Amino acid sequence: MLGPVGKKLPLAWLADLAGVPRSTLKNAAARDSLSYDVAWQIAGLFDDDRAATVEWLRKGTRRAPTRPRMVSVGSSETQSTGVITQRPDRAERLAGIAARAFALVVRAADRLEEGGGTKPGQRQLGDALLAFASELMRTEFVHTPALIAVAQRLIEGANPPDVATIAGAVYDVLAESPRVRTAEGRRDLALALTGLAKQLTEARFPRTHGLLDLARLLLHEESAIL
Repeated sequence: MLGPVGKKLPLAWLADLAGVPRSTLKNAAARDSLSYDVAWQIAGLFDDDRAATVEWLRKGTRRAPTRPRMVSVGSSETQSTGVITQRPDRAERLAGIAARAFALVVRAADRLEEGGGTKPGQRQLGDALLAFASELMRTEFVHTPALIAVAQRLIEGANPPDVATIAGAVYDVLAESPRVRTAEGRRDLALALTGLAKQLTEARFPRTHGLLDLARLLLHEESAIL
């Protein structure tokens, strides 16, 4: 119901959307047993009756939910109990997914640890990020100067940003741009992500499939969460 048409939503994406630790949901899936607290979090992704959705998730009884929550109601916030009280809007959800996909590429890149001074992997990552930011700027996405600055720091190597800074710059460009909220803008983003993934793959960076999967979903508008 939440994933691409006819396909399952990746478990990691579901955990992130529901505000559940990925390891917790992975362990629950392995045990084929969902706790009430985790089920309550996931049920918050739907506009259906939450208690009934929890029972369906845990026991398979009651009616399955049919209405993914699509209403834009501001940033995601949680109470101390962990219950979702607000959901991020479409641009914020997309920005979070894109930032995590890019962070996975960076964290998995052993090439960033090679050599001394300005590492080859850093320069290649900076080049790819600069090309990505330039393409977004060309298609009128806002806040790209900050992303360009991060890319230049990677290329120069004197004060390279950490993974969180890189992912944060990607998030800010997408979360704050009105273009993400239009079909044309999402298409332009998909093409830019495809180019980014291709350049990283050619530079032998691992785990670029997440970027390509996201681009495909955007091009075909296949997922309710996007």
